[in-house]
Amino acid sequence: MKSQQTLFVCEFITGGGFVGAALPESLAQEGMLMRDALLRDLDQLEDWQLVTTYDSRVSPFHAKVRSIAVDGHCDVWEIWRECMAEADAVWVVAPETDGILYQLAEMAHSLQARWIGPVPEAIHVTSQKHLTAQVLGRANLPVIPTYFFSEWIPDANPAWVVKPNDGAGCASTYVFNQMAALETWFTQDKQRQQTHVIQPYISGKPASICVLGLKDEVVVLSCNLQWMLLQDGKLSYTGGRINGASAYWPQLKLLANDIKAAVPGLIGYFGVDLLLDTQTARGVTIVEINPRLTTSYVHLHQAMGCNPAAMVMDAMLAPTFSMPEIKREQIEFYV
Repeated sequence: MKSQQTLFVCEFITGGGFVGAALPESLAQEGMLMRDALLRDLDQLEDWQLVTTYDSRVSPFHAKVRSIAVDGHCDVWEIWRECMAEADAVWVVAPETDGILYQLAEMAHSLQARWIGPVPEAIHVTSQKHLTAQVLGRANLPVIPTYFFSEWIPDANPAWVVKPNDGAGCASTYVFNQMAALETWFTQDKQRQQTHVIQPYISGKPASICVLGLKDEVVVLSCNLQWMLLQDGKLSYTGGRINGASAYWPQLKLLANDIKAAVPGLIGYFGVDLLLDTQTARGVTIVEINPRLTTSYVHLHQAMGCNPAAMVMDAMLAPTFSMPEIKREQIEFYV
């Protein structure tokens, strides 16, 4: 390790991922909430100097953090590479889409900077919904069956969900109630047959867990309810209640440990989207795994009553890790 402890923090959307293109307002707002929540927590750590980048169209974090402005004239990936090369550790918040998160993890590893989060191999698996379903299915975990169009066999299921294989959140997620409409959607643009997957629509209570993966086990940081909106055939995420699913904590901790056993490289912070009260032996079904910070992180410090970023840093970098006592406060939020 270098004598000066430097942590490079990159939130993809606000950190320059859209330079040279339009910056979607809603994504920028959500990205800034996550960036500021993470930097506020990390700024409390006395042993680390923080460095970050910011799109010149958004405001930087406060002056104590070294913030590098980027614009359309910059090669932002080269700037990120330079920042990683100078850093002792790297914490990135980026979408799985187009392999972005995986590429950034590989970059950090090639530069021998310590990556704060799941290892690249785990990111590779969990960035693809089809592959995730296969890996979890082989481990006999309750996961939604996931098919490419070429292997999908229509059945008596009343509805199907279509989503990008490498999408983040509910981006481009649709629900079809008619088989013919689904088939037409895929045949109208045959590229979709390689980029999107089909899942049966399963009724249940949308939920998520925020998880800290340790070497041999996991710590569940919160059990949350999610609010979803289905409008004109499009599914969207509108917010939730942190710790609204606390009653399920024991069984979700067992499930999180089973998930980590199936995907061993899930260390540091990761999230799992779930459906509760489903018709499975365990009463829960895994929707997807997010190998990065999730929206719930914005409110996690308040809900836990302690600093989640400090816990992650200690778990990944300190010689020993001691689990602090955490609260289970309930906090509602909207996106």
